[in-house]
Amino acid sequence: MVSVLRNGETVTAAGAAMASAVRLQLSSDPACSEKANYRCKYAELTLLRAGRPVLPTIRAYKPDVDLSAWVRAAMPGDKIYVFVPYTNLTVVAPDGTQLPYAQPEPAKPKYPDMRTDEAKGVGFSWQLTK
Repeated sequence: MVSVLRNGETVTAAGAAMASAVRLQLSSDPACSEKANYRCKYAELTLLRAGRPVLPTIRAYKPDVDLSAWVRAAMPGDKIYVFVPYTNLTVVAPDGTQLPYAQPEPAKPKYPDMRTDEAKGVGFSWQLTK
């Protein structure tokens, strides 16, 4: 599960105002009985308007993400889509060792890959308000 923190508070999908910086967190789904810690190589953030990118996607290699370049372009009603591909996820064991995330495998790989983002990774969509 991907969470976005704006000024130290969790952003909900229902909406929040644009922020010049956010912090990304990865955690187990609350429905999972086993809690785990995760890391990723990078996350992708895209500013969308009417389902189309407004500016180029940002690749965030650290949890703290600078969105100041998007502040002027963002408008109420836009969305920020955060996506972490399963191939970028690692599970962090209690002793600190990191293991690749056991990602779901499609029955037969097809090219081009027509699976939805939900089948390829974890994501979060944040609706921008005033």
